[in-house]
Amino acid sequence: MDPLIEEIRLRTGRFVMASAAGKEWELSGSGAVTPAQIRQVMENATRASLHSAAESLRHGYVTADGGCRIGICGTAAVSDHEVGSIREISSLCIRVAREHPGIAAPLLENVLRNGRVLNTLLVSPPGLGKTTLLRDLVRLISTQGIRVAIADERGELAAVHAGVPRFDVGAHTDVLTGAPKEYAVMTLLRTMTPCVIALDEISEACDAHAVEMAANCGVSILATVHGHDRQDVLSRPVLAEIRTRGIFRRVVVIGMNGAKRTFRIEEL
Repeated sequence: MDPLIEEIRLRTGRFVMASAAGKEWELSGSGAVTPAQIRQVMENATRASLHSAAESLRHGYVTADGGCRIGICGTAAVSDHEVGSIREISSLCIRVAREHPGIAAPLLENVLRNGRVLNTLLVSPPGLGKTTLLRDLVRLISTQGIRVAIADERGELAAVHAGVPRFDVGAHTDVLTGAPKEYAVMTLLRTMTPCVIALDEISEACDAHAVEMAANCGVSILATVHGHDRQDVLSRPVLAEIRTRGIFRRVVVIGMNGAKRTFRIEEL
């Protein structure tokens, strides 16, 4: 597989597409994607048990072994104004999960001060590597002997399989996979006495509440959120309370300079 590929997109009746750094191109010789191929990918991703992945499918994704999240489009089955499942799947977006050891090293001295991790928010549009950066930051902090707990709702950060993380998240890191962030944070606070809690993709009010709970307990927070810059993120209603209370001390904005990613650190 081309090491630059970040996503693979399968659309019924269309050629397979790959994407990286915000650009998409056709994979030569792939041929048109068939419904049978879509079904096969889903069977492989769920180990032939779509029922076991019903909850995540309801939210439009499934996470395969190895931390690859597969986004799903199709026909939503709606009951009582809620989506129960997605059927007649028409397209898949496979995010290729990778480790990049050392990618967060330039940020460490700005995040870790006098043995304490400063609350830090990683910001970028989709597909620019927030999760990869957060994963390596967790690893580096854990390497310092600091206890980190990951609320890995989608299973992408640590890619735990049979109780063992597929990715290196550090020797002093504990992972709770599959639970909603609010539940995961409360459970981790009660049971694992973390110094730091890491969360991926704050997008709903309940996610923001999870951050508040951790802050109320004096635990440092590392989190990611979609956005173009600091102002874009902090102007959103879902983060209003976090903004008002000044929970985050650092914002790391991920951008692109040609094909190279850039990191801009801003104080709050």
